[in-house]
Amino acid sequence: MSHVYEQPEIVTILECGDGEKFINQLRVSISFAENSSAEQIIRSIAMQMGITLNIYAAPPNLIYRQGFKFIGMGKDALTLVCDKLGLQWSVQNNALQVIPNNGTITLPIIQVNEQTGMQGIPQRFTYKRLDLYRPVVGSVSPNQAPTAPSIPPSQPTGYRVNVALNPLIIPGSKIDLASTHLNFRGPYRVENVRHEGDTYGFLWQSNLEVTELQGATQ
Repeated sequence: MSHVYEQPEIVTILECGDGEKFINQLRVSISFAENSSAEQIIRSIAMQMGITLNIYAAPPNLIYRQGFKFIGMGKDALTLVCDKLGLQWSVQNNALQVIPNNGTITLPIIQVNEQTGMQGIPQRFTYKRLDLYRPVVGSVSPNQAPTAPSIPPSQPTGYRVNVALNPLIIPGSKIDLASTHLNFRGPYRVENVRHEGDTYGFLWQSNLEVTELQGATQ
């Protein structure tokens, strides 16, 4: 928390982390026999961390053939399991969600266009941060589980989009993005979102960074 003096007002700024008490403070101790399902392992980790597994959008047939054992920070256990199976985890609204590296959450697709509150024209950009956790073309992790899904090459090109405030949009959401100015339409995945509002003004919007979903169907 910090205070900024903008005479005649004092502005108090609060910086909060979603799920911080679960991510950075809790340890787990788990042990699973061979052929245990990934979902079972992840749910056990979440339970020991005291966090609800709200969204699990991974394929149901992912298993650990040789079992799994871990003692340490819960977040490290989640990363170890997800990295090996081509998944990624995050905490959204104080709950855990797990989705494929190039997948989306299971909630209905959200329409984003001029008629649904899109503001301005989408701005094209290169989403370099995807390269930090997605493999490049032809790369295979030496620890990849035999039952893990194939991971498509990363698609670092996307758009920055501003829409009327929509709290239902979260990282991992699937949107149907359309622009008459740019003459395109297609399914996109939300990589991150910033919701903004001002009770003393007219700023009520959600700022999205999205990347195209390759091979997706409407």
